[in-house]
Amino acid sequence: MKDALIALGMGGPDSIGAIEPFLVNLLSDRDIINFGVGETLQRIIAGRIAATRAKKIAPHYEKMGGGSPQLRLTQAFLKKLTVKYTEKTGITLDAYPAMCYWHPLIKNTVINIMGSDRCHGYRRIILLPMYPQYSVTTTGACFNHFRKTLDRQPPCAPLVEIYHYHMHQPYLEVLASRVRVAADKLGTAMSETHLLFSAHSLPQSVADSGDPYVGQLQEQCAELVSMLKPKSHSLAYQSKLGRMKWLTPSVRDELTLLAGRGVKNVVVLAISFINDHIETLIELDEDLLCEGRKMGLNIMRAETPNDADDFVSAMADLLSGV
Repeated sequence: MKDALIALGMGGPDSIGAIEPFLVNLLSDRDIINFGVGETLQRIIAGRIAATRAKKIAPHYEKMGGGSPQLRLTQAFLKKLTVKYTEKTGITLDAYPAMCYWHPLIKNTVINIMGSDRCHGYRRIILLPMYPQYSVTTTGACFNHFRKTLDRQPPCAPLVEIYHYHMHQPYLEVLASRVRVAADKLGTAMSETHLLFSAHSLPQSVADSGDPYVGQLQEQCAELVSMLKPKSHSLAYQSKLGRMKWLTPSVRDELTLLAGRGVKNVVVLAISFINDHIETLIELDEDLLCEGRKMGLNIMRAETPNDADDFVSAMADLLSGV
């Protein structure tokens, strides 16, 4: 007996040359960014923005080895997950990464799976987004890409769709353990630590349209605060793009506020990311946290789950329960 898992994400450029086409694909997707113009004009605008931005961020990808580590980390996670899932359920699991904007693309992965002889041997196909909280700009976009492909290649086994897992208790325990470790490394108790939740930002218009992302973030933050009991806490946003209005406060503004209040110890939890990429390794670690230290903050980021054994176990628990 076999199950299949498709791990859905946005993806990231795996080389310097891939940065610009990746950004074009991302910025052309009207499901997540709508410039308010026609589809053809949006792609033209996306191309211009991508060309400029690719040159700006290429040095950051050079620092990460010439490309995003996201696919490599996802593959490492899935390799462990297949073993743990079988240990837990007795069922073999085939796991496939599938990305919206760079290889392996969702459409190619789905066609390869659904059109193969092995697909008819699957008991079910589980769709797992690489985003704990649901937003139309992340999980929603992934599912849209998946469903468009199904028009060309119908499913050969029942689909199980996971939309969010931000409140899955084993996953919350994974995050809490990393916050505690970070506080220990800072040499401070949780009762003397400010816990700053950093989440990927969202256009304000998307949030105002009823997107559940912010509500789920707040729900998750409240539960982690209850578990960890920090001295204080706050939620801020990072990684905005373009001139439209995005969620506030920004992480930079929040760090400035905390330093001005005389806060000393800060642990940052990148709550919307499960693996490392440019937003954690560069934007947070090299830019924002360095700025915080210059402001006098004793600050550290809690480690991202990536392919850690406890995270793998938490996700195997999630999958076995759906």
